[in-house]
Amino acid sequence: MITTFINGSFINNYQVIKPIRKGNIANTYLAKVQHSEEFVITKQFACQSQHPKQVEKAQELFQREVQSLRRLNHDQIPKLIEAFTLNNQDSFLVQEYIEGETYHNCVFERKEEFTESQVRQFLLDVLEVLIYVHSQGITHRDISPDNIICRKQDKKPVLIDFGCIKQSINQLNSGSSPTIILKEGYTPPEVQNGNTESSSDLYSLAVTALVLLTGKLPKELFDINTVEYKWSKIPISPKLEIILKKMLQFQPNARYETARKVLAALKSLSSIPSIRTQKTIAHRTFFSSAKNKLWNNHVLWLTPFFLVGLLIGATRLIPVIFPPQAKMITGFLYKNLTPEQTEINQLINSQQFSLAISQLEQYRQKNSRNSQALIVLENTKIGLMKSIAIAVVAPITDDLHKAEEMIRGLAQAQWEVNAAGGITALASVMRYNKLKYKYI
Repeated sequence: MITTFINGSFINNYQVIKPIRKGNIANTYLAKVQHSEEFVITKQFACQSQHPKQVEKAQELFQREVQSLRRLNHDQIPKLIEAFTLNNQDSFLVQEYIEGETYHNCVFERKEEFTESQVRQFLLDVLEVLIYVHSQGITHRDISPDNIICRKQDKKPVLIDFGCIKQSINQLNSGSSPTIILKEGYTPPEVQNGNTESSSDLYSLAVTALVLLTGKLPKELFDINTVEYKWSKIPISPKLEIILKKMLQFQPNARYETARKVLAALKSLSSIPSIRTQKTIAHRTFFSSAKNKLWNNHVLWLTPFFLVGLLIGATRLIPVIFPPQAKMITGFLYKNLTPEQTEINQLINSQQFSLAISQLEQYRQKNSRNSQALIVLENTKIGLMKSIAIAVVAPITDDLHKAEEMIRGLAQAQWEVNAAGGITALASVMRYNKLKYKYI
């Protein structure tokens, strides 16, 4: 059995603060450098064989893998501080401590809900790391939500717990057979058969993305009868679904060849126009829309009665729904903003979109009927990406509820189009469905 260190004990010059993980071949501890306030992560690996030659081989493989890890120098991978062996058997790695929590904790303990926009950004960030890792000839082998930390400092994903050291030690524990690191639902078929390729990491990353999107374990998302994922129950746009499906192909050669190609496919989604709703000053928008409508119907008429009614209605409605000082920006346009709305506007205007999205989602939970909040949320998700701006024209009557219902309908339509992947993606789906039904 692997030796366990208790709180307060020392591993060389590192005092154990608390155990983080315990396993059959490895234990992980939070520790502190002696005579310092610097925290580190200490990982303990053990070769359980008593045969001297196997112990010696274990140390040799350990050192070989350590040299591989020393080559990794990336901001989103914890730095390797040192490696050593105690008692000629237990081997240790000391790595940089990353303040934050694993995505597993975010999803299954704090019940955090991830939007598709957040998951896309997560994929982009992790793929950049994998491009670097694979370029060094290293495969992670164990990508899952509990092996990725959401760094507290900047909310960037940090890749931890590489499987290569486990592979070396475990290979000696089980003789000369190849190591198989299995994690239910995350491990692709070829790894279960003892083979590992760089595309194996892409498979595991795609499963991780589905878990973030749904808050469910892989086994809940996979139908063993059809041997497919339950895509109809996964809230995902058609374009992103296509990318993840390719990453999740059972045959490695059917997946994307490299992480760089997945990254390019994801970045192309950013160029798909989404709907951005802009609320403008009512009288400007009304005349512009009325002119277009009348021109399209080839009717050009304005009566004194219509003009009088327009002026009376505008006088009453404009100050209430569209204050004169409102500007065409992405944010709340009410005249008297609450402190919460003001803070959200400041985040949006300073382009801190991820923080604004988080606060808007909390605001929406408390104000589910506020249509403007949904519009602002969707606009913020788009951020600086390419989009199509549309104007909103509310009916000028004494009944403000009708105007609010119209805005709610528009907000719902905007959300549905954006959730489908934007105008272009929605049009493609509609054309596909039209052809499909035509030839059934």
